[in-house]
Amino acid sequence: TLEVDWTYTDDCNRTITAKKTITVLPAPAAEFEEVENMEITCEEANSFEAGSLSYTNGGTGACEISGSVSGEATPDYDECGGVIIVNWTYTDDCQRTITASKTVTVLPAPAAEFEEVENMEITCEEANAFEAGSLSYTNGGTGVCEISGSVPGELSGSYDECGG
Repeated sequence: TLEVDWTYTDDCNRTITAKKTITVLPAPAAEFEEVENMEITCEEANSFEAGSLSYTNGGTGACEISGSVSGEATPDYDECGGVIIVNWTYTDDCQRTITASKTVTVLPAPAAEFEEVENMEITCEEANAFEAGSLSYTNGGTGVCEISGSVPGELSGSYDECGG
């Protein structure tokens, strides 16, 4: 509150007084700057940081409420995609809380590809002992976005002394 006092003393030494009490209302609550949802690749999600978000009430002097707060990211994605939810929360000295949230859509990682294979010719004797072996695959991703491994080949077809 603010108070204003008036005092007047006349020539006859008589004093009069008046007093006004001014109640100061709270400044408007702050608001966060606008946030927009977004899409990122799976690889970008591996290094995603929530970042800070600014807030202000547009006031000046003692009535100003402004600053920024760090976001809190909650990731829920894998190589098939998903989301990261980012939340910002601020409580001012008047115990008023504001919140903001955005959804970051994580796109699926690229599909894996087999390592390159080439057709070949072998002799009939080599065919008797030929084993298909395994073939590696990868999508080149890292972390939860990585799809890699190897699978055994399945040999099919036939041959005889005339080839095949």
